[in-house]
Amino acid sequence: MFKKRLMSFALVMVMGLSLVACNSKDKNTTDATDTTTVAAGEETTTAPFNKIDTSNLVWSDYVTLGEYKGIEVQVKSVEVTEDDIQAKVDSLLSYYATSTDVTDRAVQDGDVVNIDYTGYIDGVAFDGGSATGASLTIGSGQFIDGFETGLIGANIGDEVKLNLTFPNPYLNNPDYAGKAVQFDVKVNSIQVKETPELTDEFIANNTSYKTVDEYKASVKESLEASKAEDVKSDKLNNVWNTIIDNCTVISYPEELVAQYQTEMNDYYEQIATNYYGKTLEEYITGNGSTMDDFNKKTLEYGQTSAISEMIARGIAEKESITVSDDEVKEYAQSLIDDGTVTGFDDVDAVIEYYSQNYLRLSLTFQKVLEYVEEQAVEKTATVTE
Repeated sequence: MFKKRLMSFALVMVMGLSLVACNSKDKNTTDATDTTTVAAGEETTTAPFNKIDTSNLVWSDYVTLGEYKGIEVQVKSVEVTEDDIQAKVDSLLSYYATSTDVTDRAVQDGDVVNIDYTGYIDGVAFDGGSATGASLTIGSGQFIDGFETGLIGANIGDEVKLNLTFPNPYLNNPDYAGKAVQFDVKVNSIQVKETPELTDEFIANNTSYKTVDEYKASVKESLEASKAEDVKSDKLNNVWNTIIDNCTVISYPEELVAQYQTEMNDYYEQIATNYYGKTLEEYITGNGSTMDDFNKKTLEYGQTSAISEMIARGIAEKESITVSDDEVKEYAQSLIDDGTVTGFDDVDAVIEYYSQNYLRLSLTFQKVLEYVEEQAVEKTATVTE
């Protein structure tokens, strides 16, 4: 039975942070260009959890703490505007929109067209540049500049030649950046999208609310809760980044860095395999990067994650932040209850799989994060984007 890997402190925090570095004083620290990426391991249903035991590491051997209390941080506004609410309303109406075939006029802005197209660079059709029966909303910006506007005025059955240029840079495929391209396009059909009117009847028939006012009030409440969570997350990320900046690295715990490198490899390898059916290298290079760049990022991630772990342990020690055995059991039960882990019969099975030390460490980190957040000083509560 599959057991979902419990996300480590570093994945919870550092994946959401910029890969900042401390002020390293260690002249022997490995440079990114000299590091070989740890090969990604494949998790199985029977393999034991492979997070190394860090309980024997002395945090002060690796990092000197800087200031971590009273960190000043700006926070964004949690105010929900009428535009925010209207965007949700528009999304609901769009979901229930219907399309009607148009046969008596040419393509107009906003129409949904069904097209066949083939793209040519230097007279040769290129990979990813052709499709049959593709649906395209004119004005959506789905295609490069000139493609959609070039179809306005075309009638059903028309074949249109579009002489265009790829943007530069072109992130989807850097090899095509700035190149001239010709698209041969055939218009198969034209449809107009009809959006329903926002009325009490529509809301009663398509939502759990009875009136427009009730629905908008629920949308506002939901958006306020979502924005509050975003603000909390941004605040904590900014605080932790500052704490990392304030510290000084003595050296990196190499085994722990390697563990986190493997973790990052695993993360992206699963994305490549499960969602795109590609190898890790195919996925990375297909997104305009290189394996060398990716390897450097895994090192940065590994080093920052490992030092974050040492910093958190240091703060916990200095502030007497501890976790009892009962709290570990409660934590393990919460992981089952909220679906973070699956396939376990009871709390003892969770503790056996992840280990008492790892769960204690994970919960300690959460307490540390709560502590530094509480200690932070908000410079303003109304800063908008």
